[in-house]
Amino acid sequence: VALSPDRNWLAMAGNNTVKILDLKTLDVIANKELGMPMSAIAFSPDGKRLAIGGFTQLEILDVATGESQWQSKRRGAFGHSSEVLW
Repeated sequence: VALSPDRNWLAMAGNNTVKILDLKTLDVIANKELGMPMSAIAFSPDGKRLAIGGFTQLEILDVATGESQWQSKRRGAFGHSSEVLW
């Protein structure tokens, strides 16, 4: 679970899925299947992106759309990510 710096968004990860909720409306903004177990999530300092670390991959999502902005190219190169930092 991660809370955005402005406290507008809540991200929850589990079962290979990440959900982003708008805390003002409680609407699910994104519900994305990532195809990897996730062990760490963190919002960027401006709250516009979400970094997700897993066993085999790193990914960055756009918070407003839930779309992937970047994915690691070398799967399996990172080992187990227990924390992601900006």
